[in-house]
Amino acid sequence: MNYQLESTSSETPVLLSELINGKRSVVVFVRHLG
Repeated sequence: MNYQLESTSSETPVLLSELINGKRSVVVFVRHLG
């Protein structure tokens, strides 16, 4: 149980950073189209 909680807590920031980077890339892409 403890190991799973630690692994998920350490992976969450990575997933959030990937989502943020994805949103930023989409915004930049849309700006280039505009």
